[in-house]
Amino acid sequence: MTEVPWSHDRHGKFGAAKRAGVKKIVHVSITSADENSHLEYCQGKGFLERRLRESGLSYAILRPAVIFGSEDILISNIAWTLRYFPVFGIFGDGAYHIQPIFVEDLAKIAVEAGKSPENTTTLSNQWRVFI
Repeated sequence: MTEVPWSHDRHGKFGAAKRAGVKKIVHVSITSADENSHLEYCQGKGFLERRLRESGLSYAILRPAVIFGSEDILISNIAWTLRYFPVFGIFGDGAYHIQPIFVEDLAKIAVEAGKSPENTTTLSNQWRVFI
């Protein structure tokens, strides 16, 4: 992997957090964070997650698939389309495993993850136990 400059702790934020006595970092990432991805953004997220794990700080990494809220456009447009049209096109083979999460539910999960003493990396399909 080529190191992506914006993807790591280049400003020393993890070290500064440790020196300031931060107890835990809750990081909202993406489901496809992977240092070996062919996509630079996914590589960067994977690299940052690894740096967080190696920082010595307590952490929780949350990986939501799709976040929606009251001002959301994507989910609202999909819902509108489903109400008014009998057919909805899906690209590819349609075998997607995307579990949208309401922004306020994600906030509650982040708070709970911050309170937990364990280091965790949580995928969106694991959150059903919290909701």
